[in-house]
Amino acid sequence: MLNRRHFLTKSGANEKLNIAFVGAGGKGWHAVQSLQQNDLVNFAAFADVHEDRAAEARKANPSVPFVSDFRKMLDQHGKSIDGVIISTPDHTHHFNGKTCMLAGKPIYLEKPLTHSIGEARDLMALEKQTKLACQMGNQGHSGGGILMLEEWVKAGILGDVNEAHCWAGPMWSHTAERPAEEPVPAGLDWNQWIGPAAMVPHSSKYLPAKWRGWFEFGNGTLGDWACHNMDAPYHIWGLDCPSRVEIESTGPSKLSFPSTVKITFTFPATATRGEFKLYWYHGKDHALKRPQDLDSERAFPDGGTLIHGSKATVLMGTHAGTPRVIPELKMQELATGLPKVMLYR
Repeated sequence: MLNRRHFLTKSGANEKLNIAFVGAGGKGWHAVQSLQQNDLVNFAAFADVHEDRAAEARKANPSVPFVSDFRKMLDQHGKSIDGVIISTPDHTHHFNGKTCMLAGKPIYLEKPLTHSIGEARDLMALEKQTKLACQMGNQGHSGGGILMLEEWVKAGILGDVNEAHCWAGPMWSHTAERPAEEPVPAGLDWNQWIGPAAMVPHSSKYLPAKWRGWFEFGNGTLGDWACHNMDAPYHIWGLDCPSRVEIESTGPSKLSFPSTVKITFTFPATATRGEFKLYWYHGKDHALKRPQDLDSERAFPDGGTLIHGSKATVLMGTHAGTPRVIPELKMQELATGLPKVMLYR
């Protein structure tokens, strides 16, 4: 998940890294667990605006300092922090990340990098200015699925490819009405949770996780899942900005994202490939149909990537999962000729 060299600032190559966490519950707890038994890492501090969400991380690491305000964490423990892992809602990524970098700390930000393109460009500029790493977390990209498929493509297994279909199951969409105000739970600093966004009354319809479906806090299903399931075609076929985008959907509300959508991205031809179409689907009204080549006994995943080539069709699970030629008979025919890929962990 983490590239250790990005956090080698003051520490020597044989020293432990002192890592702080902004967000220690939910995805933050997953990051804590990922490094819990790593002999090269010390936990310098935890910061989380919701004490209950951080309870498991704190219980597992009772000696690690904890504060609700990450800025206090930087003030109080900054001298002992080599790098910061940020696992907070999308709307706080830019503010939290920039504050840490201005304090001299390289950062690892869970995806998406920021809440807007402008914020992403600002962090990219700051990375160049400070020479500090600003690494985005995308766990599927660190796996072996993309590497394996890339070798298949180089070997010509798929033939010519000019389209890919990507989809996701979980939906992040809400009503057009602002939720009614609810009491703020004990241990939650609502002002800190809102952060740089405009203040709204607290509601359990915002958290945990449900913030992803509201414009001011998240990026909807596309913003949550496309980085995983569009990752393989984007990387392997060198996709950049599309020349055309066509959208079919139930339409957004004033506050939230469409519950169902199909998006067709058209990418212009390059020196190495022809025009490429990338399709995105979510929601039952615009769901991708089960491929005819998929064997009847094999489940069609709730999210993933389907790539059609002139010689073979490949199905990948979510998060750029292990590629598999369909139907299975075709996979078996090709198996002995597939490139061998060495994966390092």
